[in-house]
Amino acid sequence: MREYPSRKKLRYPGHDYRAPCIVHVTICTHHHQPLFGTVSIAGMQLNDAGHLVAASLLALQSKADGIVIDTHMVMPDHLHAIIMLGTNPDASTPASIPEIVHAFKNRVIKTWPGGIRRGMWEPYDTRLWQRSYYDTLIRNDVHLEKTRQYILDNPGRWIERMESQGGDHP
Repeated sequence: MREYPSRKKLRYPGHDYRAPCIVHVTICTHHHQPLFGTVSIAGMQLNDAGHLVAASLLALQSKADGIVIDTHMVMPDHLHAIIMLGTNPDASTPASIPEIVHAFKNRVIKTWPGGIRRGMWEPYDTRLWQRSYYDTLIRNDVHLEKTRQYILDNPGRWIERMESQGGDHP
């Protein structure tokens, strides 16, 4: 039997991801395929697929379930979002962060083939999404503001990285 290296646990042990919290999530495309647009000096320029991703993310907001999508940014091969849970204390069964991310990925995956058939966006190679996602619990207002700024500054860092590598801005 083949042994696989143990995977790093991405979730915070003991944290209830249904409890009111603020979480910064990063979701990447499989093999970092640049499918959602390009970055220029003017910022992130979403293509049709990028607009689908952004709309699918915002569609997760639900006052009834107490979900708010705060600062977010769709990049060519990933997205960042601050998700706030627990904004409605009357929500009977709040969704968890893993359930929200799963719902988001599924929403995009179900729509993608139709867009390919209509010639609206490129097909992806093998899979659209990387297997999991990255998350960071936001603990206080200072951390929240720093995370918001990090997300908003992402296109500028992308350009700096591409220029330092001598590449274009996909």
